[in-house]
Amino acid sequence: MPSWVIMHATKIRPDPDKFKALPKSIACASCHDDETGAFYIFTEAARKDDWLFGSMPPEDIPLDLPVGLEPLNVLYEALPKVFDRSFERRFVNLNLLLSQIDGNTVCSLLSDDDSLDFACISTCGRLDRLRFEAGDLEILYSDGGVVIQPLRYRYYDEGEEFEDTDVELTDLGYLNDSARNICVLPRNKDHCNLMRLIVSEELAMFLSVPKSPLDLGSFDIVDLLHRIGPLIEAFPKRQNPERKPWWKVWR
Repeated sequence: MPSWVIMHATKIRPDPDKFKALPKSIACASCHDDETGAFYIFTEAARKDDWLFGSMPPEDIPLDLPVGLEPLNVLYEALPKVFDRSFERRFVNLNLLLSQIDGNTVCSLLSDDDSLDFACISTCGRLDRLRFEAGDLEILYSDGGVVIQPLRYRYYDEGEEFEDTDVELTDLGYLNDSARNICVLPRNKDHCNLMRLIVSEELAMFLSVPKSPLDLGSFDIVDLLHRIGPLIEAFPKRQNPERKPWWKVWR
């Protein structure tokens, strides 16, 4: 089973009281990274105890993206359905909610050791940047527009380079439309097989450090995350007001 990485980073210490505004189905915890000064926020299903390998956002986080993110909505409709797992729209909405509640910039990371590699950054509920890989495409949302980068697949045999013709290529050239802020680039970038490449690069860039913290690209991500496990502190849960027994409500 793939090892999940579901975490969020911010440069300012999060206020636990603010996160009480999250749906009851989501619990939160955080820890501080002394090396970079970053604060990592972990979101988890409220009834689970494993902060390190969180769960996907529950159904009370909306699935559809806000209307203002029209280029991304157009992209989602155009992507082959086999790529649905690569474009986690509910995770984007969770990122937007976290940054809105926190009142700061939040970088959210979602990845596994298979093919999922997804990062998004928002400030006070406004999406700043989104980057993920979907099959033979690398998608970037920035400055209100979408850039689609088709990837090349190559292999080497006895010192010679060959195109990998076994890979099914996706043609989204028809989406190229400056009026809709969608740009489709030529297929001139090679696919990289490094695990968690996008989340590693995006977190390093977000924190302005030369190397990705926590060695996210390492195969030993399970061991590395367990090292920070003891540092994680759960946020206090929202206290529901005491309710009268039903037989006393009418008295």
